[in-house]
Amino acid sequence: MRALMAESAGAHAESPQRALLDLVARADVFLLIVGSRYSGPTEDEFNEARRLGKPILVLRQNCELEPAQAEFLERVAAGWKGGRLWDTFNDATDIPLAAVRALTNVDGGREDLAPAARARASALAVGKDDGQTGSTARVSFVPLVATVLLDAVALDRPDLQDMIGDLVRSHRVVDHNIGIGINVTREGVSVVPSGGHAGGSPVVFVGSDGSIVCVIDVGGDGNFGFSLVDAGRLSAGIATAGGFALDVWAQIDEREDVQQVAVAVAIPGAQHKVFGTPTNPNSLSMGWGMPPTVLVPDPPIVIRRGEIGGDALSDRLVAEIKRVFADAGALAR
Repeated sequence: MRALMAESAGAHAESPQRALLDLVARADVFLLIVGSRYSGPTEDEFNEARRLGKPILVLRQNCELEPAQAEFLERVAAGWKGGRLWDTFNDATDIPLAAVRALTNVDGGREDLAPAARARASALAVGKDDGQTGSTARVSFVPLVATVLLDAVALDRPDLQDMIGDLVRSHRVVDHNIGIGINVTREGVSVVPSGGHAGGSPVVFVGSDGSIVCVIDVGGDGNFGFSLVDAGRLSAGIATAGGFALDVWAQIDEREDVQQVAVAVAIPGAQHKVFGTPTNPNSLSMGWGMPPTVLVPDPPIVIRRGEIGGDALSDRLVAEIKRVFADAGALAR
């Protein structure tokens, strides 16, 4: 969580009242810390949060309140049916614990978004059968958001295509020796290679809801490289896709609505592949019972935004894919 406070608002062209009430409007939760002294601007912020229907949490200091502050606290409490329970603190040293305890009681509604985000992450990872050859993985990240991050105005940004293209190149999602084209529709932004193994199908997609899909090459070396799923390339590709997603959200998610993300990885054409590197590069034994597409996790996991770039996520997803191949007897030998 990121705090929006007057102390960190900085210089502003608008009036202090307007600037600080705008912070209230941007917040997901209004945390009211009540000390001994009354402040009119604080009550204005409280009233704005109440007007906007924001969840309001109250921490009250264990001290003697001046009369105006006591009256304000009575207005905050607002009675048995429509009021609020508050927690207490003694001084600045125990405010953090009280704040964390209060915030854990808030249901920001993101859990209600999880089923739809998981379903979309699965669908995007599986994708469509476009007849591609080679060994690839599709990595999808779907934010748990109820807003449109790329609306018609954002999609019309003159620098949008260049920004997406620059990030694709800087993260090496597409090799520098392959040209790319960028298509913008109301669904989002698609990056299509102009040559190479992908045959013109999108290798990167940025959806209007902030979803991200990256197609990564996970094939091995040698004569049978197109039938291998290389663990190292898979792990590196997942990390690359995660870094790309984080940088895209940094550009299109100014309000930082993206806090939790559903994640899935799919290996298309899995029935014709084995996992790992064979000891004999001229011989390859396929397993039996592999599904046409391997999807992990199923259902997709939901993680915090900051976990996407970490090794723990890549390690988990690679291990889950390997387990599917192992259970079908499709590990390289």
